[in-house]
Amino acid sequence: MANATDRGRSGGRGRGRGTVRGRGGSTRGPGSPGWLDTEVFQKMTASDLFLLPSLEEGIANVAVEAMALGTPVVTTNCGGMEELISHDQEGWIVPTRNTEAIAEQLINFTTFSVEKVRSIKKSALQKVEAQHNEKKMVEGMLELYSRIIV
Repeated sequence: MANATDRGRSGGRGRGRGTVRGRGGSTRGPGSPGWLDTEVFQKMTASDLFLLPSLEEGIANVAVEAMALGTPVVTTNCGGMEELISHDQEGWIVPTRNTEAIAEQLINFTTFSVEKVRSIKKSALQKVEAQHNEKKMVEGMLELYSRIIV
């Protein structure tokens, strides 16, 4: 995570619906006891940007959580990340194994206006809320089970 150095540029932090595993395996999310005290929550919300330079991923939960918490994401075009992020709409996608492209995107991020960053954060949160909520996950699992069992 890139730590915040210029609070004004990032346009503030949103509070989304991400979840994080706490010590002992308990799930913590916004509204649950101790959520604001988790180290992950504190670091994620204190960051201007989340960088995920993976070589292979499905849809990374950590990217969903970052987006839900209002932290913009730069990730590589590995696996399923392009299902989560459309370049320059909900975050930014760069080629895998291309350190120059990653560096260029990070530098570009520092030049974006507050309004552009806010727009990306808003779009990212809307996508997460629409596609990665508990109801959608349950519906997806039920659909999968009904196809497998029948």
